[in-house]
Amino acid sequence: MINTHNGVKEKGIKPININDYPAIKTHLDKYYASLERRQDKGDTPYNLRNCAYIEDFYKQKIVWKAVGRNLAFALLEEGAFLAAPASFITSNHNNYLLGFLHSRVGKYFIYNNSDTTGAGDIMLNIQSLVKFPVPKPNLYFEQQINKYLQSKDYEAIDKLVYELYGLDKEEIEFIEEKKR
Repeated sequence: MINTHNGVKEKGIKPININDYPAIKTHLDKYYASLERRQDKGDTPYNLRNCAYIEDFYKQKIVWKAVGRNLAFALLEEGAFLAAPASFITSNHNNYLLGFLHSRVGKYFIYNNSDTTGAGDIMLNIQSLVKFPVPKPNLYFEQQINKYLQSKDYEAIDKLVYELYGLDKEEIEFIEEKKR
């Protein structure tokens, strides 16, 4: 995959020069008239428009499929890319966030705050996740969640998340009874 991005001048990231990829340029030249008319082109018809978060594509990220019945989140290491319709989010606390997304509280929140298709599948986009109120990480809880993610001890993650939200026994039972 070649991202013919427009660069980020403020950060010293140079645009991709299509002439460095002659086979791709030859292919795209067949569509030059359409490329030239695009409203969202970059400095040249071959370049994509400016993208302020272009660097995020190269970072380690949490990824998920955009539509489905079962929630599944994973870490994708830096330098790796994903294809649409998958989505991603990145931060300085990916494992911490991943723990919340794997928790029963996370699943409860997502299932109750995401759009669905007519068939009942979750349409999980970034707009759904930014509403999820995750407490700011502190070193102890972040280390514990990292440890439990490594050992795949999701029950222990659930207990930590319950503690972080200050949930009482009745609230925990309510969340654990909710099945999708």
